[in-house]
Amino acid sequence: MSKSIYLATTNPYSGKSLVSLGITELLLRRTNRVGVFRPLISVESARQRDKNIELLLSHFKLTLNYEDTFAFLRREAADLIGSGRYDDVLDKIIEKYKALESECDFVLCIGSDLVGGTAALEFDLNADVAKNLGCPVLLVTSGANRDASAVMGSVRANLTAFQERGCQVLGVIVNRAEMD
Repeated sequence: MSKSIYLATTNPYSGKSLVSLGITELLLRRTNRVGVFRPLISVESARQRDKNIELLLSHFKLTLNYEDTFAFLRREAADLIGSGRYDDVLDKIIEKYKALESECDFVLCIGSDLVGGTAALEFDLNADVAKNLGCPVLLVTSGANRDASAVMGSVRANLTAFQERGCQVLGVIVNRAEMD
């Protein structure tokens, strides 16, 4: 059985925070040593804190050192990747994850936000990170303002993309879907 899960979104504002709250709640029913890890965080400077990490740490009173819960600011990773250092980015993410994993019974990995001009790059990075960490993937997508066929088309495309990259996909959560 895996000791981790990777939450990956297929679009921005998919409700990843809500899903991460629910998963963390379920995990804490089985163990007290739950870790939270994000390869990239979307803050402007190291003085700011990632809202999703902060929410989980404070709500569940997790005793993790904040600096251990992420590898890069999005801007830092984009700069390194832009200068041809993609493997260095992956190496640091794996190193930081493994350090946290050694202290926890289970680690919830939360993929990047897929906003702005780096969304395609972040999608690829999320798939590569999940594969290299050996984390099964749970895809989260938004159904808000989209009909069922649009949601299913997006889900199929993203499911295929992750599987083609060698990721095990556990399932898909369609969040904020219309009842119709």
